[in-house]
Amino acid sequence: MRIVLDTNVLVSGLLSPYGVSAKALSYIITKEIEICFDMRIFGEYKSVLYRDKFKFNKKHINTLLNYIREYGILLPGGYIEQEITFRDKNDLPFWEIAIEAKADYLITGNKKHYPRRKWIVSPDEFLRKLS
Repeated sequence: MRIVLDTNVLVSGLLSPYGVSAKALSYIITKEIEICFDMRIFGEYKSVLYRDKFKFNKKHINTLLNYIREYGILLPGGYIEQEITFRDKNDLPFWEIAIEAKADYLITGNKKHYPRRKWIVSPDEFLRKLS
């Protein structure tokens, strides 16, 4: 199964290690699902996770990012033509990569930022679909 993980789910999973976002993230760590990304998404992950306000351990973040880079699916991105405009242009790469990867799900904590599609799900919806 292939997924695209919005940055807010990644952050939430790290902030609340026993929450639903962390459970969704655990499927990536155990290689039960494949995370798809491009360099724009990877850059956002890195930029956000290094923010001082989160106080994440830099060594742990480096380990996670290296894991994503090594075991995830890196796609070129940026080549999907669509007629959809996004309120936040930072959401566009996640949409494009989900389409390019033919991902089963785009998991986000902000579904309202995306067009309504049954493959765009919250972490909780994702876990329910897996069970």
